[in-house]
Amino acid sequence: MLWIFRHLPVLLFLSNIEYGTANNQCRTEVNIQGMALKRSVFKRWSVAAPHLCDVKCGQEITCQSYNYNRKYKICELNNRTKEARPENFLSAPAWFYIRRLNGRAPLGSIPDLPALSCHEIKASEGKDTISGKYWLDPTGTGKAVLIYCDMIKEDMDECKGDNHDCDPNANCTNTYGSYDCACMEGYTGDGHSCADFDECKTNLSSCHVNADCLNTIGSYVCRC
Repeated sequence: MLWIFRHLPVLLFLSNIEYGTANNQCRTEVNIQGMALKRSVFKRWSVAAPHLCDVKCGQEITCQSYNYNRKYKICELNNRTKEARPENFLSAPAWFYIRRLNGRAPLGSIPDLPALSCHEIKASEGKDTISGKYWLDPTGTGKAVLIYCDMIKEDMDECKGDNHDCDPNANCTNTYGSYDCACMEGYTGDGHSCADFDECKTNLSSCHVNADCLNTIGSYVCRC
């Protein structure tokens, strides 16, 4: 009986980690036995007990969840949750999975934790995720950029900001999953490269026959 009282805090701590609690002290949720999140592991250790894996996760700002192998005492930290990558949440005997709750940085909220898409952010953070700028790395280059996400459409708006390659003299129009560039009036090109269009040389001006047409950047003037 004396042994139980001496070790009661440790037993309660393990219970909180492995089975979850209703209070706000616990950083994780109920574990899911026999499952693990694959292809999202960014750090791996050998640790003696599950609560040490929880401690490791709490020390990493990018840790979203972790896998623990009871047989081989392996701790794997993930930079995604199963909600963000459901296709990678797979059966794994001897493993269990826990998603970090309190203290977890929302996906896309910091440069060190960029998302692949706006859809991934909403899947990870829930249906109430608001539209705004998030850190994304859509092509997986390792370079995070701030991009506006329309969370209703779950689409990134490259035109809001410097996340497009339209010419300065072109209009950027957002489309689902992409964007279009079109040169402004008075310019010619494909939208990615626009050059001044000389209306005077092509007889497209509206100048009077007795007026001189003078080309200007993006337009022209008529002088009698």
